[in-house]
Amino acid sequence: MFREGFSRYFESETDFQVVGQFSSCAEALAALQGSKATIVLLEVSPGGERALDLVVASRNDGFKGRFLILTAGTTRQEVVHLVQAGVSGILHKRRSIEELCQAIRRVDAGDAYVEPVYRDAGYRPPDPTESKDIPRLTEQDEIVLRLLVEN
Repeated sequence: MFREGFSRYFESETDFQVVGQFSSCAEALAALQGSKATIVLLEVSPGGERALDLVVASRNDGFKGRFLILTAGTTRQEVVHLVQAGVSGILHKRRSIEELCQAIRRVDAGDAYVEPVYRDAGYRPPDPTESKDIPRLTEQDEIVLRLLVEN
């Protein structure tokens, strides 16, 4: 119902075209192979799965589109991992549909769109010239992130 409602609303926007909706990361990954979709709107934990896994797998398969993550809340560490994987935006679900549409348009234009609380977690838009290998957090990175969360 949630996906269908979004799809119907987005189809009413003249500059949006919905090309698919999927109930699992496996379905989405299969559909993204060879897809020319420009934006993937994805919950941070779709159906108990991890958005991060889909982002990483799709990048490894050569998908060039952008990802905009919707979340009811996520950890700072998860934000860092999502950004490192190439996510272009993170938006809280409490935002209005109009704000979501603005975020989609900005991400589609190549900009980052991140809630301030997530931006404070060290968000940095992906640099397409950088290696696609996902760097792992060092022990020092984890300590710094933990201190940020505690303060």
